[in-house]
Parts: sequence; structure tokens; C-alpha cells
Amino acid sequence: MNVREIWLDLRGIAHRFGFAAVATETLCRLFCHLCDGKCHVVIVITSEALPSSDPAPSTDRPPRFLSDEEVHATAALDPELFDETFAAAALARGDECVGSFDGQRVVSTSWYTRHPSQLSNGLFVTCGSRYIYSYKGQTLSSFRGKRFAGQRGTFVARSYAQRGYAGVMAEIEVNNFSSLRNAARLGARRVGNFVTWRMLGRYRWITGPGCRPYGFALRRAQGDAP
Repeated sequence: MNVREIWLDLRGIAHRFGFAAVATETLCRLFCHLCDGKCHVVIVITSEALPSSDPAPSTDRPPRFLSDEEVHATAALDPELFDETFAAAALARGDECVGSFDGQRVVSTSWYTRHPSQLSNGLFVTCGSRYIYSYKGQTLSSFRGKRFAGQRGTFVARSYAQRGYAGVMAEIEVNNFSSLRNAARLGARRVGNFVTWRMLGRYRWITGPGCRPYGFALRRAQGDAP
């Protein structure tokens, strides 16, 4: 980005989220530039904390769990959501995908797992067995802003509560202001934070004490200790 693009981007953030968000965004960009660092918020969504009124439906079709056949069809039709390689590996682990629809088309998805989930920097996230971990939420660019995530989050929190889970856990980058706002609308509770950075060729991390009661931890690889 050149200086003008950065200025316009920050001005847009200020308009939508306020000047405190601009300060957060600036610090995050500096941290990322210096050491590929990122700051994350860990949230928990429970069925008990959901708003008393459901989000206005984005379409007439409610979200639901996708069958394996629907997952593969979605990967072939809209790889912007996820590609076939990712889908095959996720299904092989037993992960589940929830889709939101526009007509017959899947336009927004998120994935749920009971297994270690890999972050973009290669580290793995785990959480306690009483919780399901949400990852890779994505909406087709032409359908963003229609609050599919909120409708899907309500459905998912209730669905997993019926299976006996205490809640749905997720991590959101601290400067992903739209996702944080969506989570707040669902009654999400911020339970902790973690920071990752690269030093001497390896990623390192610190997790806040609030993560421990939920079994939330990072690992360098699936078999490593936290």
C-alpha cells in the first residue's frame, strides 16, 4: 500500500469503528511489519448468552450442517469459501461445515472441530473437550454485510449445546473489527488473548491466563506440548 491508500484505509476504519480502532490497527500493522506479529482475542459463545431475539434472517433458508457431498460441491463451485484439498482434509478429520444459503447456493460457511486446528502461521490451536472450536468462517465477497455469520452463529451455538457442549470457542484478530462486532451481537464473551510473533526463524507465543480454564492453548505441532 502507498501512503494515500493507507490514509484512506485508516479513515474508513475511523468512520466505521472510531478512532480507538485506528490506534489498534496502526499498532497491529507495526507489530506485523516488525516480526510478523499478531494479536488475537479468544471468545466463547454459549446458547444461554444468545440475544433474546434472533438476528433478522438474511434469506428464507436457515443455515444448516452440510453433507459431505454438499461440501465437495461447494468447493468446486466457490473455492473462495474453501478449496477441495482443504475440504477433503477437514472431512477426513471429522470436522463439520455449516452453510448459509442464498436460494440453493451456499454463500457463507464456517467449520467446527474437536481436533487441533492450524493457524495461518503454522501453529496449532486446541481447546477443552467441553467446547467446539470454530474456524475458517468465510462469506463470498458479493454477499458480505448481510449478517450471515450472526444467523449461523445462533444456529451453531444452539445445535452444539443440544449435543452437550458448553459453548463454541473461536479466535479473532484484535483488528478484525467487523468479526468482533458480530461476535458481540451474539453475546460472545471475551475470555482471553494470545499473541504470536516470529523470532529467529520460529513462531513464538504468549497466551493470557483467561485461556487456561477453557483448555485453550497453542502448540508448534500437533504432538508438541503447549
